[in-house]
Amino acid sequence: MQLGVLLFIREKDVGIFASSPLHFRTARNLKHRIKNFCVEKEFAVTNRGLKIETALVLDESGNTILNLGISHRDNWGPTSSDGWKGIYLSKTPDGYVRSRPWALYTARNNRYIADAPPTIHIRKHVSPAESKRLEHRFAGGVRVRTRAQIQQVAPGHLWDPTRRTFMQQGRGINAWVVIYLPTSTPSSRARGGSNAPRPAPTRAIVACSTMGYEVGSLGGSLCTVWVEGQGAWRDALGFLETRKETADYVAADYLTKFVASTQSAKLAPSQSHLFVDGAGNKMAVTARLSGCNIEGVPGYCLDIAVETLVSNPAP
Repeated sequence: MQLGVLLFIREKDVGIFASSPLHFRTARNLKHRIKNFCVEKEFAVTNRGLKIETALVLDESGNTILNLGISHRDNWGPTSSDGWKGIYLSKTPDGYVRSRPWALYTARNNRYIADAPPTIHIRKHVSPAESKRLEHRFAGGVRVRTRAQIQQVAPGHLWDPTRRTFMQQGRGINAWVVIYLPTSTPSSRARGGSNAPRPAPTRAIVACSTMGYEVGSLGGSLCTVWVEGQGAWRDALGFLETRKETADYVAADYLTKFVASTQSAKLAPSQSHLFVDGAGNKMAVTARLSGCNIEGVPGYCLDIAVETLVSNPAP
């Protein structure tokens, strides 16, 4: 598929395909950015829309862009990566949709989205009602704020990597995040004088639920933490590895049931889990779920911090 077929503009929100040749009237003078070079993408048209392999980028304002490889000229020098045209996309609970269809993006300073999926779905059609809902797609969502590196999220289908935000589908969400913990070189003091380093956790799972109606009750807006190798870590990781459907995170409050069944964690608006790293430092993973505004609509913010409580002095 040549992505140039997606390069059209309209005055209102539409799907990914043009409904008339007239929509391409502004594209008549555009060319492949590199002369005689055309990137063919593997694609499929499914019941959800266009399924295509691609790499998304962010513009200077954090908008998601699909690079079409088209430009107003085809003689760009080998040291330049500017000039290509792209279309704006927005992540929704039902996949990506084209946003700002009246505008095309011209590359300047942009960066690739490191944790974006290699294959995306773009909706074929967008109704007027759905177009209005785009402005409120983060209502009731969960924005993750952390300096830690995120390894995995669930449900991935509702995760917007550019905003680091989970979207919900009407009745709340169970959101799970796996983060990497900072690593330290074990000292002889931490090893107790032995040659074998103390095994240290390298990951933590933070999960939250927004399916309740009263913050502070077991069914309220609550979170919990598991640290690798401690408590029900293996069970929590097993849950993530086996529950692959979005319904496992939005159909019912499975997180509350899971925590109750393992009896090794607690749910509360704020949680801390203590551990000792490989150098003998006493550390804590702290999670806090609270109400906040996400791009002008009410939602939740999940703040995750990894802190050193007591440093182990070097021998």
